[in-house]
Amino acid sequence: MTRDEQNDFIKSKFKDWQIEWHKLFDQDETLAGTEYETGAFPMAKDIDRDFRLIFGISAVAPETRQACFRLFPMGAEMCRRFEDFLSRKSEPITEEAARDIAKQISENVEKAKPTESVKWANIQVLNREAPGADEIFSKTGRVSYVFDRNGLEPIPDGELMSLAARLFLTEPFYMCAGNYYEPGDWIKGVLLNKGQDFIFERVYALWRGGWFFAIGEDVVVLSSMHA
Repeated sequence: MTRDEQNDFIKSKFKDWQIEWHKLFDQDETLAGTEYETGAFPMAKDIDRDFRLIFGISAVAPETRQACFRLFPMGAEMCRRFEDFLSRKSEPITEEAARDIAKQISENVEKAKPTESVKWANIQVLNREAPGADEIFSKTGRVSYVFDRNGLEPIPDGELMSLAARLFLTEPFYMCAGNYYEPGDWIKGVLLNKGQDFIFERVYALWRGGWFFAIGEDVVVLSSMHA
């Protein structure tokens, strides 16, 4: 398929999954009387604006979530990780522990087949309030950027379904995590190669421990979320 045909396929899967999620939500009695019950929201044109699904996936019964995830490749494992995220409380970790995790990332990132070059060994712990911090942070981004492929090139057919699933689930996971990507990146990591899955699990461990992990071309930044 051409990239345009692949994009059409992804849009088609989005609509199929969106319709099925609404059906499953409609059958969930735990939503009765809540803002996510049947008829609470009309089906939006795009999943990114379908607030019933985006916000409701964490409110439905576990059995409903299992059925929702069953529609996707590796759905059972993604559901397990999602339930773990919902139930596990964060436990702050020390700067020393955070540095150790960051070192694990730097030592294993090449196994994840990055598409961008980063000086992974240059790890800085930075307070967001420190002088010059804003400039440094403005030149950093999420670790997922180093794995992005060329958006114009066709996607290998064997990866198309998993890419569609990852894109569909991005907004629901982002909102469930309070506008953070780290939990969703870890949950969806099961759809990536083992190297990338490991990297996203380690970044998620930092997030759970109260640390942001950001990358730039010349630096890797650790920043306490509680500073």
